Amino acid sequence: MLTVNFALGNLKTIASANVSSRGGAAGAPVSQNVLTRAQLAALPTNNSLNNMIQTVPGIVKFSYNEPVANGFHGLTYEIDGAPIPQATTSNFAEMIDPKNVDSLEVFTGAFPAEFGGSRMGAVVNIQTNRLSDLQRPEEGSVTIGAGNYGQSLSSLSEALKLTPTSELFLNANAQSSARGLDTPTYAPIHDHSSQSDQFLRYIASLGTQNSLAFDFSNQLAQFQIPINTDPKDPTDPQVSVPGTDDVQREYDRYANFNFTHVSRDGNGVLQVIPWVRYTRVAYDGDLSNDVQATQGGQNLAGLREDQRATYTGLRLSDLRTSSHHAVKVGLDVSRENYAATTLLAAPASEPGLPYTASQSAVAHAGSQIGIYAQDKWSPSRVLTVGYGVRYDRSTGFTSGFQISPRIGVNIAPDDKNVVHF
Repeated sequence: MLTVNFALGNLKTIASANVSSRGGAAGAPVSQNVLTRAQLAALPTNNSLNNMIQTVPGIVKFSYNEPVANGFHGLTYEIDGAPIPQATTSNFAEMIDPKNVDSLEVFTGAFPAEFGGSRMGAVVNIQTNRLSDLQRPEEGSVTIGAGNYGQSLSSLSEALKLTPTSELFLNANAQSSARGLDTPTYAPIHDHSSQSDQFLRYIASLGTQNSLAFDFSNQLAQFQIPINTDPKDPTDPQVSVPGTDDVQREYDRYANFNFTHVSRDGNGVLQVIPWVRYTRVAYDGDLSNDVQATQGGQNLAGLREDQRATYTGLRLSDLRTSSHHAVKVGLDVSRENYAATTLLAAPASEPGLPYTASQSAVAHAGSQIGIYAQDKWSPSRVLTVGYGVRYDRSTGFTSGFQISPRIGVNIAPDDKNVVHF
């Protein structure tokens, strides 16, 4: 017998329709990991989303705390049922502030057909809705902290029950440190970083069968690029001029609407999720000082770069369950517009010039479409089979398509063990 858990009424959870059987072989394989709110709160690294993800087997830390799954540098992120496309640029900042995360579901393999369309070493499914009902019309907290290396932290969390069937959640966080990207010197020199973000979530019930949720996030992160000003430092052969001020700034905005319709018999869920994202990474090099930096007796170059990407997309999905099946079909479409300018500075070849510069610009648009169908078939308590197929097509700097069959089998030889293929 299959049970489908839908939160109606005050609607605490939107965009999560998990189908599971009572016992038997429907347990998740070892490549599917769920970190609950209580588990996240107990982690000593819960101030970083990347660090939380890296507690999952198969995921390790790479440079600048980037999570790498099974050798793949690309992770796919989803938030409250909507995709968050990976930016074309490379960021130091994290996808979302962990203070806005309620629970995490991390797939490192055995991906259902509903996930795909991009380089995918793992899938990180983020839920931001709160698990517990509000006991009062208003609940909130304010946190202020400070530490060594110039660390400061402030956080505001507010939850409001606007009506008996609608709730509003707001998180705002700001933090800074004098040791951001980690300096090559013992004492932090030009290594300040700061990050501020705001996250708003609104949930409303539109009758007994329909609901609406809205997410909006805004983030700004700034990182000074560490330097070494000691020409006698044996640990760093690159020497910069004192006062060199290279800074990277990262901007991110994201929003989605989630309309959910539950069938009258309670066995079907239809979702319509339009979403948008804007991301920008600006590297502001101190060109006149950069060209005076040396390595091995040679002067170095300077860089200024500005990369921007805007995304618009739509997700449609339809889930239907019966006593032995959970069939889901869906469509994902998105459009990206990317633009970048790059300015390179080299030491001047003529006396009196601070440097010589060359500039280039690029702009390109791309699209992506994904169509999938999948089924979770549980003929008995001993056997569960998840199977499906996905079609993806993309255009942009490169173009192509792919057809991906997926199948996973769980067998429960007894009440304590599940074997997954």
